[in-house]
Amino acid sequence: MRRVISSFRRHDWTTAFIELVIVILGVWIGLQASNWNAEHARRATASAARESLIANLQRDIREFDARERYYNSLYAHADVVLSVMNDPARLDEVGAWRFVESSYRLGQIWPFAQSGQVYRELEGKGDLDLLGGPDIRTAIAEYYDSWGAEFGITVNVQDPFRTRVRQLMPIALQNHLAKECRSGEGSDWSRVEGTNAGDPAPRCPPPDMPALIDATARELAANGELRDLARGAVAQMNATVSVLRGIRSDAEILIEKIEMQETR
Repeated sequence: MRRVISSFRRHDWTTAFIELVIVILGVWIGLQASNWNAEHARRATASAARESLIANLQRDIREFDARERYYNSLYAHADVVLSVMNDPARLDEVGAWRFVESSYRLGQIWPFAQSGQVYRELEGKGDLDLLGGPDIRTAIAEYYDSWGAEFGITVNVQDPFRTRVRQLMPIALQNHLAKECRSGEGSDWSRVEGTNAGDPAPRCPPPDMPALIDATARELAANGELRDLARGAVAQMNATVSVLRGIRSDAEILIEKIEMQETR
């Protein structure tokens, strides 16, 4: 810049003009390089954010699949419970312990929370635009906020049948079922563990309490209120499985939309 000023003082206009152009060009190139570096860094950050979000969604899909297997396995218990409650004379045919065990299983839930760490972090920093335009940001918000609310009123709700059965069933039988016969859920009740997570639990061998088992089975079988609650439990399972299938489909669609951002 000093050379430009010196050229002006000497009235060397040609040299001054050339040197001024060189200075301006140098500044412009520097700004362009800085902008390119910033844009490159932002693209890398956006790509990493999308990859992390996709990993969260893929984890959710595995959770949905495990839970759908788990709830589908409960339908067999529902068949046992309703067959006896609709016709208590069938208790001897079905078996007292099998009926007691199925009564305990029916109405169980496997709570769930979406893997929203990446989304919530970006939301808190005001960086959701890294994930894409308004359309994809809206789709992501609907997945986490709308479905999250649906889980609160459908999937993560204690069933009245479950509560009532536990009020009526002797604690000795409940302790046997809870401690000796795991029901198939993941150990932390909110995350899949192992390749067989969500698979049906094997039949539970009965405790050495035949008289208590028989008396409990007959009391439960004759309870008209419990029969109505059992029907409600099946309806609740139907709703839960429907929600799981719906959110799984939305998660897959969302992954496709996010992956499309990488190709643009």
